[in-house]
Amino acid sequence: VADNLSTIDKEIAAYRQSYLNPPEAAELLRFESAYVEYQGLLQGEMSQIHAGHITSVADDIRSGRSTRSAQERADAPLGELIRLAVNLAQQKKQEEERIFSNAANLMLALGGAGMMFALGLGGLISRSISKPLNQVVALLQEMSVGKVSRRLKLERQDEIGVLAAATDGLGDVFKVFVAMPLRRMAAGDVSTEIVPKDSDDEIAPAMKEIAGSLSSIAAEVSRMS
Repeated sequence: VADNLSTIDKEIAAYRQSYLNPPEAAELLRFESAYVEYQGLLQGEMSQIHAGHITSVADDIRSGRSTRSAQERADAPLGELIRLAVNLAQQKKQEEERIFSNAANLMLALGGAGMMFALGLGGLISRSISKPLNQVVALLQEMSVGKVSRRLKLERQDEIGVLAAATDGLGDVFKVFVAMPLRRMAAGDVSTEIVPKDSDDEIAPAMKEIAGSLSSIAAEVSRMS
């Protein structure tokens, strides 16, 4: 009995040191008061039993002064403490479930926002690539039908910028080495010096042949007249 009482005292002390809300603190105070009474009656009854006064103990039980009555008075606050602890546990569980639900919703919202950002960024990157490429294609199509005056002039340092600059350079070649010499030749000026850009240049030699042919024709016409 003494060991059990000592264990109960330790548990009460530990429980008292934990965080208690006001209802729990009030019920613990009620329980401790009833428990102190129970301890006093129990020790008295044990002393009387050891002394052989069993009849006196029986009289106390009949009169309501026994440990059984004190135990019943301690049971009420103890039961209330248990009920409060269960309610608190349920509230904490509900709070944890709410926090988990909020966190899950937040993760979904962040995931959706991240997806929208990724889609928007992908669309922006796609437009930044497709638009200048479409411009290059349109300019090449114009060159294919003899329109060599327009230039893209894209100020980009990436591969698309290099492609656009090369396309502009191709337009310059067509204009300077094809269109302009042909105009001068059509006007009767066949003295234009055409210099190949390198050994693989196929346009300049062809233009020189045209200029030579026109020059020969002009000389023949002049001789005949």
